[in-house]
Amino acid sequence: MRLLVPTVIGVMSLAVAGGLLARELYQERVPVRADIPVTVAPSTSLAPSDQPGPAQVKLTPDAARHPYGEIARKLLQAYTTGINERNYGRWKTAVSQERIAVQPKQAWLEGYRSTRIGSAVLHRIETGPDGSLRILFSFTSTQDEQDAPPDLPAGCIHWQLMLPLVLENDGWKIGSVVPGTVPEARRC
Repeated sequence: MRLLVPTVIGVMSLAVAGGLLARELYQERVPVRADIPVTVAPSTSLAPSDQPGPAQVKLTPDAARHPYGEIARKLLQAYTTGINERNYGRWKTAVSQERIAVQPKQAWLEGYRSTRIGSAVLHRIETGPDGSLRILFSFTSTQDEQDAPPDLPAGCIHWQLMLPLVLENDGWKIGSVVPGTVPEARRC
């Protein structure tokens, strides 16, 4: 009877260890494609003169493994490139009809007249309740202080926000910000 408890603990430990080992050995691995720009969190921030950082949108390994990772990255790249180049037509290719309707060309040009976006990272992709996708996205923007949000008048802002991707006739598009979500913004 004295050996029953240690024997049961030993057998249970071996079973758990065997299960963990089997899971590691037989788990299907989804490789990260070599042609997708993958990033890890930077250990240091950029100097003020180097802000907003590189224009290329990168993905975390988690986002790169998602089946829609590259689609989401390309949408974000068109979105940010459109803003950086003041190219409304390019920006429109990435966003939903609803978003275009609330940001006609003249208002869009005025809203982004001094904005530059860089250091963009797609962190995570989740499925929304309505079949849409939600993406967690961070970036740095530089702009004239008078063009910054009124509650954060800064020339350089680090942003993190959740954006929906919606399926429209011709594919996935960046939708309007989900009501009730507040982007995180802090001065660089």
